[in-house]
Amino acid sequence: MKAIKIITLFFLCIAIKLQAQTIDMDYSYTTEPFKWTIYKIEQVYNSTQIYLTVTNIGKFANVLNFSKGDFVITEDHPEGIRASYNSAASTYNPNIYMQPGKTIPIKLKFPTISIFHSKKIIINIATDFKLELFLQSKFSSLSDLNKRMQTWEGYYYSKRKIIPTYKNESDLKVVIQKEVEKWQKKGEFETTSAWKTRVNDKTREEFIREISNKYLTEYKKEQEQIREEQNALAQSYEDYKNNLLNQFYKTKIVDAKKQFVLADFELKPYDADHETFMIHSSKYGDILLPVAISEAPAFKQNWNSIKSHIEPEFVPNGDDVSLAKLIFTNNNKEFVYDSKTKANYAITDVKYNFTPIEIADINIANLNIDGISAIPDDISSKVVGKTSSEVLTAQNAQVGKVTVTASERSDVDTAIPLNKTNSNTSTFAVIIANENYHTVSKVPYAEKDGEIFGRYLTKAIGLPQDHVKTYKNASFGNMAAALKHIENLSEAFGRDLNLLFYYAGHGMPNEKTKNPMLMPVDGDAAIPETCYDLDKVISTLGGLNAKSVIVMLDACFSGTERGNNMLMAARGIRIKSNQSEPIGNMVILSASQGDETAYPYNTEQHGLFTFFLLKKLQENKGDVTLGELSDYITEQVKRQSVVSNGKLQTPTVAVSPTIKDSWRNLKIK
Repeated sequence: MKAIKIITLFFLCIAIKLQAQTIDMDYSYTTEPFKWTIYKIEQVYNSTQIYLTVTNIGKFANVLNFSKGDFVITEDHPEGIRASYNSAASTYNPNIYMQPGKTIPIKLKFPTISIFHSKKIIINIATDFKLELFLQSKFSSLSDLNKRMQTWEGYYYSKRKIIPTYKNESDLKVVIQKEVEKWQKKGEFETTSAWKTRVNDKTREEFIREISNKYLTEYKKEQEQIREEQNALAQSYEDYKNNLLNQFYKTKIVDAKKQFVLADFELKPYDADHETFMIHSSKYGDILLPVAISEAPAFKQNWNSIKSHIEPEFVPNGDDVSLAKLIFTNNNKEFVYDSKTKANYAITDVKYNFTPIEIADINIANLNIDGISAIPDDISSKVVGKTSSEVLTAQNAQVGKVTVTASERSDVDTAIPLNKTNSNTSTFAVIIANENYHTVSKVPYAEKDGEIFGRYLTKAIGLPQDHVKTYKNASFGNMAAALKHIENLSEAFGRDLNLLFYYAGHGMPNEKTKNPMLMPVDGDAAIPETCYDLDKVISTLGGLNAKSVIVMLDACFSGTERGNNMLMAARGIRIKSNQSEPIGNMVILSASQGDETAYPYNTEQHGLFTFFLLKKLQENKGDVTLGELSDYITEQVKRQSVVSNGKLQTPTVAVSPTIKDSWRNLKIK
C-alpha cells in the first residue's frame, strides 16, 4: 500500500449564506494513487454530515485503512470531534481493498458542530489524510484570494485524467529489459535445439528492435496526449482564476454601492458661457457636468430629487473597485459624467485621462514538459488585479488654473487577440527596435513598436515565444548577433524556414553611394562603416534558401529622423536613397519611399507604419494575407500622415521575381 501524503487543501466557497444548512461543492484533490472529492456538507437535526468519494486512479490495487478513525477540528473544537459513523469503515472494517478505477462513496457523521459559523475546518479521513477547508462569505483582498485559491499543481493533479504509464525513458528500458529476459528464457517444454533456433544474436536483436519500437510508439503517443491535456487544463485554470477574480470584484462593487453617499453632492452656480454645472463632493472632488442652457433651470430646480437618485458605476482597480461613472437623471433624461467627459468652467479646462487597463499577461502556451510526468511550471497560481482607464479621480477645479492630464496608451497595446500557439511552426521572427541612440536623437516609440509587435506575433499569430527574438537598442555587435542567429536558423531548418525580419529605428543613406543603411544605437551617421548596409542585409536574408522571408522596415532612408528634423545635420537636406531590391523568396514592406519621412503617430504612441500594421492584425485577429495587410497599411498611413503632419508618407512593397504571382496570399503563421 502506498503511503498517502498529508495534503493541505484550500476550498473556495464565495458567497455562502451563514444561515444555510447545506453547502454543495465539487472540490477534488489527488494524493496518488487516490483522488478525493468532497461534494456536500449538511446540518441535519442533531448531526453534521460530510459526503465524499474516493477513487483509485492507480494502475494496481491499493488499500485504504480506517483504523485510526475520523475526526473534525473547528475553531470551537480545537481538540477535534470524532466521527460517530463512517459508512466506508462500517462496511469494510477497517480496510478497503480498491481495484484500479474503483470509486466508493463515503459518508461521515458527527455530532452537531458549529461548522457553518467557522472560517476553517480540518477533516481527517482514513490514515493520515487531512483536508483543510476555508469557509468565508467573501475575500478581503486579492492577497487573501491568492492564499486560499487552488494552486496550479493542485488543480492539475485533481483534474487530469491521463496518468502516465511511464515517468521517463528509464522506466521504458526496465520494461523492455524484462520483456527481453522473459522472451529469451528457455521454456520448460522447449528443446535445446528449438530454443537455440529461436534465441540467437540475430533473433534477439530483431526482438529488441521490435519490442522497443512498440513501447516507444506507445510512450510518444501517451506523451502527446498528456501535452494536449496539459494545454487544455492550463486554459481551464485561467478560466477558473478569472471567475474567482470576477466574483471578487462583483462583491466589491456591491459593497461600494452600499457605501455610496449621495447627500454629499453640492450643486454650484451654473456657468452659462460654457453651459456647465460644477458639482462638488468632498469624496469625489469637483465634477464638471455639461448641461444645455435650455435644460439648466429645470436641472437646478429639481436638484434635491436628482441628487437622491444619482446612479454610480464602479470598475475594478487593483485590490478594490473605483468609481467610473455617475449618472444624473432629470425628467427621464440622463446626464453622464465619466473619464471621457470634457468641459470648461469659467476659464478652467478640466479634463480627465487615466492610465489604461493593465492586465498581467498570463502565458499558458509553450508548456515545457520535463519528462512525461512533469506538469508545466510556468502557470501562475495567483490572480493579478485589474486596473482601469475609466477610474474617476477626485479633482478640485480652480478658476484660472489648468489641470494637467495623463496620456492614454493606444488600444492596440491592450486589446491584443489571443489565438492558440502553433508549436509545430517553422516560422521565426527577429525584431530590432532601436530608440535610444548614443550620438543622435532618439526614435520616438521604437522600443514600444518592437515590444508590442512581438506580443502580436506570439498572441495573435500564435508563434511560440522562443520563436520570437527581440533586440532592443541594438548595438553594432547586437545586430551582428541577430544576423548570426538568422544564419543558424537557416542551417537548422533549411527550406522549411519562414523568416520575419522587423526593424524600427534610424535609417540613413550613404552620402557617397546613396545606398540605404540601418543604424545601430552606437553607430555614427557620418561613418558608414559603423552602420549596416541594407543591401548586404537583404542579400544575406535572400541567400538563406528559406521558404519565405518577410522584411518590415519602420524607418526612412532620406537622412531625416522619425519626424521632420535632419539626422544628417551637416547637410541639412534630404537625400533620395536607392531602393533595395529583394531576392530569393522575399517581400519587403517599407514605411516610406524615396526622400519621404517616416513619421511617429503621437496620439497612439507608435510609429505611423507600425500602428496600422498592429491595427490590421488586431482587426483580423492575426489572420491576414500580406496583400490585405500591405493595401491597408498603405492607404491608412497616407491618409493619416496628411491629416496629422500635412505631408505624404507612402509605404512601399517590393517583391522578388520568384514569388511575384503568389506573395499576396502569404500569411504570417
